[in-house]
Amino acid sequence: MSFVPEKRLKSVLLVFTLASALALLVSFSRNEWIGIFFSYSIMLASAYLVYAQSAFMTLVGFKPHQNPKQIVFMGFYFFVILIQRTAIKWFSGGEWGDAITASFIILVVAMYERHSLRSFGLTIRNFWGQILDSAISVAIFWCCFTLASIFGPILMGARVTGFEMFFPALDLDLVFSLLYVALVSFASEIFFRGYVQTRLGGLFGTPVSIIIQAILFMLFNVTTLIWIWQPIGVGQTWILLLQWFLFGIALGLLFKASGSLIVTTLTSLFVRLFLFSNNLLLVAQTSSGTYTLPFGNIWSLLLVNIVLVVYIATTKMKDNLA
Repeated sequence: MSFVPEKRLKSVLLVFTLASALALLVSFSRNEWIGIFFSYSIMLASAYLVYAQSAFMTLVGFKPHQNPKQIVFMGFYFFVILIQRTAIKWFSGGEWGDAITASFIILVVAMYERHSLRSFGLTIRNFWGQILDSAISVAIFWCCFTLASIFGPILMGARVTGFEMFFPALDLDLVFSLLYVALVSFASEIFFRGYVQTRLGGLFGTPVSIIIQAILFMLFNVTTLIWIWQPIGVGQTWILLLQWFLFGIALGLLFKASGSLIVTTLTSLFVRLFLFSNNLLLVAQTSSGTYTLPFGNIWSLLLVNIVLVVYIATTKMKDNLA
């Protein structure tokens, strides 16, 4: 089964439009299980459609491209996805609107692009090696966040009396969060690292591509600030913007270092689910209670970025974006 590009693009737009309408109805329902079932159904259907219309056995992949017209397509994809995500959130307020929209990223971009993912490792080949790299990556992020949590308060002059680690409650909410974050992380990695960073790498080189994808990643993840801008204040908003920008830089560097979207997806899943909520970290305790380090996530991500830059600079490796 193979479609010419024009028919394939029309099929993308048709499925995207129908799925968007269904997503609004599902999001209005406020039912968690319906959201989970629908989101993952869309993702699996997308994977099958891409497989059916591709000559490759893998899901989908991207290669560096030196055609400036790709920037136009990239911008179109990004703004359509952003607008749809914003619309679902605005009309329904449902959290699963984000996950549903994220699953469309795979469909909208993938069905128009037909390349093997083997260039950066999203295949079962060397699967356990990628799992090992993911474990190392998670350990690096955890160590950097933990070091910032331990030494940050001391450097800030706080009178630390001890440290405590908080564990997330093992309940149904954690299961929902895991499913939600897993879907969003996977779709985000395919689009921002697999598609945007790879394509821009062919046009502008790796450093510029990492910065641009981080900016788009930041904008995508702070869309919901439209509804909470006033309550949190402009200052707090800029802190969140910087946090997601640095996180995007870190994932871009990790993709450059590992050449694998499996590594960046599992790392993103762990950081979003645990570290950003201060779970599984040693938190300083003072005589007045728990000490919250100002800009804690920002300092932690800066440390992660430094470690990744040093690793890339001192390691001889193939260019993952070539």
